[in-house]
Amino acid sequence: MDDLARLSALRAHRHEVMNALQVVKGYLQLNRGDRALRALDRLADRMSDYSRLQGSIAPEEADLVWCAIGLGRVRVGRWCPGLCRAPDRMAAVCNFLCALDRCAAVRGVDEVLVEAVDRPRAALRLCVAGEDAGDLRGQDWTDWWHTVQQEAAVSGLRWAGVDGREALVVLEG
Repeated sequence: MDDLARLSALRAHRHEVMNALQVVKGYLQLNRGDRALRALDRLADRMSDYSRLQGSIAPEEADLVWCAIGLGRVRVGRWCPGLCRAPDRMAAVCNFLCALDRCAAVRGVDEVLVEAVDRPRAALRLCVAGEDAGDLRGQDWTDWWHTVQQEAAVSGLRWAGVDGREALVVLEG
């Protein structure tokens, strides 16, 4: 990832943090302390995700952290170190995460959790989470995943299946 891309990711991250703080401020002004606390908890969870990710990746995977902080609706959770040591694999994963983030924004899906699982094969587990995950239900979830699959078609990744609010994407190669 070049310096311009890193600056762009940092800008996006700063924007997301400022938005979250504005939401908290608004809830406090409306005397909605419960919602302000939930918004703060969500921001703290994202910051913890970044720290955990940074501590769990191999040095060759540093671009994944820069990619993750530039995402607004996709959270990168657990990660198996060394899963994306090859530059082409890293590029495929980052391109996929960005496409997933765009699809979530378009469809109003609030949050997608991505976790890397390394058993029995290198795979990304995708889970739509959050109470404000949009108004998708039943078949709409499956249709949404198929839209994501089409728009996020990246070489080096293969969809292994969709089950309700979860999908599995396998890293090939």
